[in-house]
Amino acid sequence: MAVFLNVTLITSSILSSFPYQPTTPPYLDDTGSTQEGIQAIINANNHLAFDLYTQYNEVEDENIFF
Repeated sequence: MAVFLNVTLITSSILSSFPYQPTTPPYLDDTGSTQEGIQAIINANNHLAFDLYTQYNEVEDENIFF
């Protein structure tokens, strides 16, 4: 039990010596975004949604929920 306690204390003291530096994941970094790029993504998403709706509407002649 004493060995486990010593290992725990040593490990926690080593880990606490490193400063915490939160980083932003690459997919959340929007520093290089432009208004034109954002609008292009919005248009592409809308186009995909309408294409899917059209394809599902041709298969079934009922209400569509996806």
